[in-house]
Amino acid sequence: SMLHSCFECWMVSEHVKRHGFSGGLLGYMFGWMYTVMYCVAIASGLAGQAAVEAAPLRPIYEGSAFHVGGKCGPFELAIACVVVAAVIIAVFFDENYGNTDEGDSPCMLENMQPGASPSMMQNM
Repeated sequence: SMLHSCFECWMVSEHVKRHGFSGGLLGYMFGWMYTVMYCVAIASGLAGQAAVEAAPLRPIYEGSAFHVGGKCGPFELAIACVVVAAVIIAVFFDENYGNTDEGDSPCMLENMQPGASPSMMQNM
């Protein structure tokens, strides 16, 4: 539940504050997000079944404890998808560092000290 709501909070913040889109567009975007998410879940199940059926389970080399193919296929496919997604994210996504006020330290522990920054007390 926490993980699910964190993404939604980030999405609302990015949508309204960072990009300045209208609030009406936000509902439309969430509708598309859930539709695409369900379609991707169905496609992932079909791709996982295809990966299981594509290659039999076999050791990497004779006598190896590690195997590929068979029921390991969906996990191998997932690893490939994560690698591709990581490259896409690294290349195309901008990092949101938030708002920093003068006097704030880049070190989180220093900002957590009592009286470290007046801007932190104003935001509480």
